[in-house]
Amino acid sequence: MQTLEQQLVELELFIPFMEKENFDVSKVSVAWQIDHSLRVVNGIIEVLEDSDPNLFQQRANLWRFLFLTLNFLPRGKGKPPKRVMPDYHISESDLKRRLGFAFENILSSKKIPKKAHFRHPMFGTLIREQSSHFIQIHTEHHLKIIRDILKP
Repeated sequence: MQTLEQQLVELELFIPFMEKENFDVSKVSVAWQIDHSLRVVNGIIEVLEDSDPNLFQQRANLWRFLFLTLNFLPRGKGKPPKRVMPDYHISESDLKRRLGFAFENILSSKKIPKKAHFRHPMFGTLIREQSSHFIQIHTEHHLKIIRDILKP
C-alpha cells in the first residue's frame, strides 16, 4: 500500500478530472471522492491532536481487527458522518486548500502522542498508529473508486 503522502499526491493528480462521473461505479463525482477523503484525513488528525492520551481506553473490536488486518473496506457498506460529507458544490480551490491542510496535518501528526486516539463509530477507539492505518485504507478505498470512475 502507498504511504499516505503518496496517496495525497495521487488525489492531487485527479483534481483535473474532478467533474467526471460514472454512475455504474459511484453515485458521486471524482470531486466528491477527493473532498471526502481529504475531510477524513484532516478530521481524524484534528481529533487525534485534541484527544487526551491519558483517557485512552481500548476494548477488543472484531471489525477493527479484520479491517486493519485485511486492509480492505467494502464498497457501499458505510455511511459517512455528516462532518466528512462534502458540500453540494466543490470547487478546485476547495480541494487544493484541503489538500494543503492534509499535507501539513500529516507532518504534524508525527508529533502526536502514541496514545492519542480517535473514536470510530464501527471500529471503536483507534490509537495514533491505528488511526493512521485507517486513514490509508480509507483513502485507498476512495482512490480505487476514482480509478474505476476514470476507466475508459
